[in-house]
Amino acid sequence: MNITKRISDFTDLGRGLQDFITLEDCTFIIQIIDKYKIEEIEKALDSTYQYNPWFTPENIRKALSGLAFMLSKEKLLSWIKRYPDINFDPNNPKKIGIVMAGNIPLVGFHDLLTVLISGNHAIIKLSSSDNRLWPHLFDILYSINPEYRNRITVVDDKLKGFDAVIATGSNNTARYFDYYFGKYPHIIRKNRNGVAVINGEESPEELK
Repeated sequence: MNITKRISDFTDLGRGLQDFITLEDCTFIIQIIDKYKIEEIEKALDSTYQYNPWFTPENIRKALSGLAFMLSKEKLLSWIKRYPDINFDPNNPKKIGIVMAGNIPLVGFHDLLTVLISGNHAIIKLSSSDNRLWPHLFDILYSINPEYRNRITVVDDKLKGFDAVIATGSNNTARYFDYYFGKYPHIIRKNRNGVAVINGEESPEELK
């Protein structure tokens, strides 16, 4: 499975997600998964809110829309062209551990995409706050190309057997990440804060 095939696979994933979001013409996603699985995804989308009140159906659909937007063939090709020195078809793929955050629906997707597009294997520890949508996303990807079953491993316990790690959490959990993962090549993300300046003349729509 070379980089051209992986680009094609994730482009198909984006098209499938777009089909699911709009529900206007599901012809493409039905070619990937059957109607029963589509209904299961709908149920998961609704039930996730019961486990995490921040994950409203509207917010989940916005997240899926964002993923579909980034997964166009043009955007993926433009992205990888920025890294001309990287071999996207390595002879010895690495096993990359991913500790995912759970503050936004499917927020760890870009980490997964980066690992798989680069030809490596992902060992994933899902966040307990965002673990109900991922199995369905994996199912769609496996239906597009079953080879991803051999490239994605989801673990319930501690990450093991990895060559490098990407971990995202709070400032507090980052200290533990540093302790456990510091001796490996790693990317450890901490809290991120932003400031917005308003002048009091914003409309209710702008404030939303």
